[in-house]
Amino acid sequence: MTTGPRHAPRVPPAIWWISLIMALLGLLSTKPFLIAFGALLIPVFFSLLWRLGEPPVLLFAVGFQWMQVITPVLRATLVGPDVVSRVAAPSLDRATFLGLMALLVLAVGMWLGRGRRGLSLRSRALSEGVPFSVWKLGFAWVLAHIVSGIVGWIGWRAGGLSQALAVLDMLVWVAVFLVIWSAMIDRRFLPLAVVVVVAEFLVGFMGYFSSFKNVLFVLLTVSLTVQPTARRWLRPSTVLVFAVGFLTLAFWQSVKFDYRDFLNQGTESQAVLVPVEDRVMFLLDRVVNLDAETLRDGFEAGVERAGYLQYFGAVLETVPSKIEYQSGRLWGEAVRHVFTPRLFFPDKPAIDDSKRVSEFTGMRVAGAAQGTSISLGYLAESYIDFGPVFMYLPVFAMGLFWGWSYRTLATTGPHRLLSLALASSFILSGALLFESSNMKIVGGAITGLIVSWLLLKFGSNVIWSVMSHRRYRVSRAAG
Repeated sequence: MTTGPRHAPRVPPAIWWISLIMALLGLLSTKPFLIAFGALLIPVFFSLLWRLGEPPVLLFAVGFQWMQVITPVLRATLVGPDVVSRVAAPSLDRATFLGLMALLVLAVGMWLGRGRRGLSLRSRALSEGVPFSVWKLGFAWVLAHIVSGIVGWIGWRAGGLSQALAVLDMLVWVAVFLVIWSAMIDRRFLPLAVVVVVAEFLVGFMGYFSSFKNVLFVLLTVSLTVQPTARRWLRPSTVLVFAVGFLTLAFWQSVKFDYRDFLNQGTESQAVLVPVEDRVMFLLDRVVNLDAETLRDGFEAGVERAGYLQYFGAVLETVPSKIEYQSGRLWGEAVRHVFTPRLFFPDKPAIDDSKRVSEFTGMRVAGAAQGTSISLGYLAESYIDFGPVFMYLPVFAMGLFWGWSYRTLATTGPHRLLSLALASSFILSGALLFESSNMKIVGGAITGLIVSWLLLKFGSNVIWSVMSHRRYRVSRAAG
């Protein structure tokens, strides 16, 4: 029997107050309608996607994209009109409104796809305790990293299988999810959780991309699962996580370009060509020499990077005035890319999102030759294909897919906790970014869903036995 609610819970009062205060302040700004509309969407998202006692990953995915859409308007209002030139000033208001409407459509699709079946684990977890061994769970985390490293190497060697094998990287985040979950239920797991969180955070700095934020996302998600109250957002521990995230973001933005040049040794690729000890020394040197001005500049760059409307705004300036609507061409390319796997079509061209940016905005941006890839984002691509009305159809379909996939994975396999952990990792790895290209969304989502379902369907008991200190009857574990 499930313990979760069978209806959408009421919106926490604190969320209503925060939303209303933001809306009222927005009415006093230079963008009153947009800021008020964006603020009032917050309780709508909570009402659709907040389920007490289960991971709020769907809400988190929409909320993170909401931040990306609303940030440019907030910056234009708070900083002044000079900043607007950086985000396609003539179309900023229109891009923001269309973006907010798209997120509302996406949330409705997730709500319908998610269904009304309760998936809460909180009551059972608090009454029965943690079914894992501290040492076995720690071993599972290390083993997940080993498996991830091996499949990454194999995927690099066997390009046709790289995307399918890359999905197994989610096992690392499943292990992290379970470690943090266990620590919040049983304090015996707290030292392990501290080691895991700190290690994942530090290792995230060693690579080419800012993957340090992933462990913070998991930490917040699990925290709001175990103690699902609005007050949890205001607890010192939660505020500390946000503070660390903002400070780290500021530091990363201040060193990102120099650090990447150091990693690839001037090759303009996404390769890491220096040993770990040299990377550590580089970052330590930057930390030691960090000053308030550098941190402030990094924070401003981070806030600017958090918003992602500049390319959509530029697209609104060129389509259809200079370039006609593409009548489904871009989404057609995304679907064809999935059904022509590189294993059987070795000559299939690599994805270069930057080409689409140059084609539909007229802007010259760095591409694969410079070791980077800049995308228009799925909403801009939907607009290019179908215009300002019918572009919501693929967005709604995406929402249905994410919600249905979450429910499917969360209810597959005999161990509900493991299933929810993998379902949450699946959403956090694919549905979080407003700038995601439809080419990468379609391929990654379908491959990820298939591999994840197979893991849960046929490997749940094996994975569970690696971590569990005693056998639970399948019926009891499934609830």
